[in-house]
Amino acid sequence: MENIKIFNGLDKNSISRIEKFMQKRVYIAGEKIFQEGELGEELYILSNGLVGIYKAGVKLGELGEKEVFGEMAIIDNQSRSATVTAETNVEVFVLSHEDFDRLKRDDIEAYATITVNIAKDISIRLREINDKVQRIWKWYISAN
Repeated sequence: MENIKIFNGLDKNSISRIEKFMQKRVYIAGEKIFQEGELGEELYILSNGLVGIYKAGVKLGELGEKEVFGEMAIIDNQSRSATVTAETNVEVFVLSHEDFDRLKRDDIEAYATITVNIAKDISIRLREINDKVQRIWKWYISAN
């Protein structure tokens, strides 16, 4: 679990404690990991392979090794905002909302660090989306 962004700032003992909560899962190429609109209750860390992110059937991007997806689910426990599909055979480690809450009771500092790291990651993604929307809007205005 080294070099996983959401674990930045954690010591090895905290990471070891978190690893005990995580489950390993394997998906074959083409298999849906989760569907847009489903209730989200888990965060995924991609150990190996490649996943595609889809919104309304349109591919938005891909994620690879050591990247995290589904992270909003352990924060807000809401519906999935996109579909994630295994583009290749993949191996992931899964942290449930329930286990994340257990971490809050057992190691509040690790919980806070992960929460802040997730917020930073979501903020970066939101800024990227805002930049894309601005470019599209400028293109639209100039074309009309």
